[in-house]
Amino acid sequence: MPIHDVEAELPRCVDSILAQTYADLQVILVDDGSPDGSGGLCDAYAAADPRVEVIHQDNAGLSGARNAGLDRVRGFYVTFVDGDDWLDHSFVETLVGLAEQQDTQIAVCRFARITSDPAGGTHSGPPEVRCLTGDQALTEHFGDLHTLWTITPAKLYRTSLWEGMQFPDGRIHEDEFTTFRVLHRASRVTVTSAVLYNYLQRPGSLTGGPATVISRRHSADAAAAQLDYVRGCRPDLVGPAAGRLVRKQLALHRALVAAADPNAEGVLHELRATADLLKRHPSHAAVAVAAQAYARFPAPVATAMKAYAAAQPRARARAIRSRKTRQRRLRVLVSSGWLGGAGGAERALHSVLAALADDDVDVVVRRRLDGPLAVVPDRVRVHDYADWRWWAAGYDIGAKGWLIQRVLNPVRSRLLGRRYDVLLRSLSGPALESAARSRVSLIVPSGERLTPDVAGRYSFVAMQAPDNIHLAAGARTVLLPPPLLPLPTARRPRQALPSAYLLTVFNPYGAVKGLDDLLTVVDAAPLPIVWCHSQRTLDFDLPGSLVGHANLLHVDDPEPGELRHLYENCAAYVSFSRSEGFGWSIADALRYAPAVVARNIGVLTYEESRECPVKIVDGFDEVDWAWIGAQARPDSPRELSWLSPGAFRRRLADLTGAAP
Repeated sequence: MPIHDVEAELPRCVDSILAQTYADLQVILVDDGSPDGSGGLCDAYAAADPRVEVIHQDNAGLSGARNAGLDRVRGFYVTFVDGDDWLDHSFVETLVGLAEQQDTQIAVCRFARITSDPAGGTHSGPPEVRCLTGDQALTEHFGDLHTLWTITPAKLYRTSLWEGMQFPDGRIHEDEFTTFRVLHRASRVTVTSAVLYNYLQRPGSLTGGPATVISRRHSADAAAAQLDYVRGCRPDLVGPAAGRLVRKQLALHRALVAAADPNAEGVLHELRATADLLKRHPSHAAVAVAAQAYARFPAPVATAMKAYAAAQPRARARAIRSRKTRQRRLRVLVSSGWLGGAGGAERALHSVLAALADDDVDVVVRRRLDGPLAVVPDRVRVHDYADWRWWAAGYDIGAKGWLIQRVLNPVRSRLLGRRYDVLLRSLSGPALESAARSRVSLIVPSGERLTPDVAGRYSFVAMQAPDNIHLAAGARTVLLPPPLLPLPTARRPRQALPSAYLLTVFNPYGAVKGLDDLLTVVDAAPLPIVWCHSQRTLDFDLPGSLVGHANLLHVDDPEPGELRHLYENCAAYVSFSRSEGFGWSIADALRYAPAVVARNIGVLTYEESRECPVKIVDGFDEVDWAWIGAQARPDSPRELSWLSPGAFRRRLADLTGAAP
């Protein structure tokens, strides 16, 4: 890890490395003549942790520091981290796991480009994994994923790939001279879409500041080196490589002209030579012609190119509208009490929006909360209930209600000028049915019993599980289980865990969640019980016997990755609940846990759930503990295709033609 003038950022970076869930590390800190206190911090870390080694050297630049570190590497794998960046705690464990499972020489993750100083990057949706050859990775290097493949960090390499390889001394953009060669050496590369590396671009850093003439010169030289390389081994990539070099030479020339640098004319000669090479590739002929024209008449062509660039957003918008006409998208209006938070209703909304990420979706909410469940896909538009289009749309009391329902809402529905395919309302959300036109309208009880007048306003009552029928007040019903998104990569909680344990996840909001049953079981259980709940749970009126019980371990507010670790490593998941609208914790257990013990409620009332190891009980006075011990952990997460985002969207699409 090269370190130069990053005293303020260094502790966050090194702490994220030392806190990795994969602990067998050699951490090489290269103090590259840093003028601040970074060197002293490095020595303090080395004194406190035997895994840390420090190299102090005169300033040799980023390349010299990385080369010095490479000379000391002893491990089978190597990764690079810049001193102002930081890692997700599972970075090493995830990439080592991928490399070993897929037998690959390089494992790559996505990174979050951070321009200020937030807590870290996020990834919405389940991570995807792809396997490529080195040739395929090199092809992507010259495509839309150029930055992902170019940067040296955010990757785990077999150390042998770096034998005889050095970063170029004295160069900015040293990654662009080097990484593509290492990629091409690999026979197999694995990529995960999980965001595990946080890439900070500080205003004063090499990558975060404005481009200089020197940085543009070095970037153009790197592109020229890439072109020379593919001319010798991948002639099919000469066109993309030359096209990239043209763009960098154009940028370099404009920077030289702005600086009144006499070397500008020399760059025009380089540009002509690259354009001549590019002419031989028909797919890049337009770029070659533009480059030749620029080389002859730089000023007028530069003006024309600026006008062309300004027109591109409008052209892209027209292309998107054209694609919409060719591909049918669902138009969905969703009404919810709130966006964000951490409960079951919030998770249901987040999952629904993820399943409809490619559709045309408006969401109206009473409140917006923080948290990862507040992240929505790009195509989703979120509106506040206080917005004029929706304000008081559900109010129906007295003269004011009459005016809203009979006058204002009909006017608004016409002014909106659109008809939705589906109106999907959670019971906590505002009533919008009289303010918006839709082909089919659905209301989700969310575990609460509907009144006949409320249920009768909708085409269907959308039940999350078969046993919700008692909530429908005799109205027409349809089964619509929410989509179950996979939890993120498993990560061991910081809290020490027993070697074997039972798991339960709930907040004790009254007897319906089964607190009395937990009191019954905790003494008789043959294994310790890990109980996950919010920190506020300890503020409830819990029996003193549960607060410090020797057979009960409290885990407060576990993150989703930690929950997945707990599910995958427990002996069984035990739900004490007496009633569930859907039962998110039970559904997660069906995917990840060896077995589930619960009453016949919520998601377990679907026949498909019985394809998993499930023990249905009427109560917890007597539990077949031997059955639990006989269940094996699944080799991989169970598919549960009937709860997939695609299955949810298909059900919703089918309903658009089924309205009464």
